[in-house]
Amino acid sequence: KDTALYQLGRVAEEQGRYKAAADYYGQVNVGRLREQARLREAVAAVRSGDLERALQRVREMRSFRPDEPEMYRLEAQILSQLDRLRAAEDVADQGIQRAPDHVELRFTRAMIRDRLGNLDGMEADIRRIIDEDPENARAYNYLGYSLADRGVRLAEALSLLRKAHDLAPDEGYILDSLGWVHFRLGNLAQAQDFLRQARSQMPDDPEVLLHLGRVRAERGDRAEARSLWRKALDGAPEDSDLAEELRQQLAGED
Repeated sequence: KDTALYQLGRVAEEQGRYKAAADYYGQVNVGRLREQARLREAVAAVRSGDLERALQRVREMRSFRPDEPEMYRLEAQILSQLDRLRAAEDVADQGIQRAPDHVELRFTRAMIRDRLGNLDGMEADIRRIIDEDPENARAYNYLGYSLADRGVRLAEALSLLRKAHDLAPDEGYILDSLGWVHFRLGNLAQAQDFLRQARSQMPDDPEVLLHLGRVRAERGDRAEARSLWRKALDGAPEDSDLAEELRQQLAGED
């Protein structure tokens, strides 16, 4: 029975029926599949939007596997999605005390610290990742984009983003970051080139469209900028900071 329920969960998950998948996994109560089913239940619950259920399952698993850093990472991520950022940071701290070299857990804490406004703490975590994994393009990009977006230490941001691009030259999110730092530096032609490359990789990404629109507006093509921002707003989460910024850009063009 447990094997059949687990397989039904897998099928539902592959079909995108995440609530049904979580329900199937949740019925696996004995046998060797139970632990794996609980983990898949938590992931399926996140995808179905039932974050409290996911949190309950991950906490249950962490109580049985207190030395497994992935359980701390998952719990911290779920708490972050619930906007319980201090609790998320506390869980990440506990995990890092047990596994200080776990890159993904440290990355999770860096992003939580970023949202909390602890930029020094975020940067310390990202630099620790770079020290331990000097070919981690995502880490160079994260810090470089953070600096560029805040308009600070732009030469350093450009250096970090060039390193990220060297490591992953076809990644759209890195191309977007390079375009954005060039925009901040006033290099509009280079900014446009990188952002158009990013758009070719991620044609419907709202942030890429926002950035490209900023460049087009700065270069005098306000009609194209408005078109890009409207398309971006259609794809941005309704209550997000990104959607609000897009609305402000469009309002400023009226």
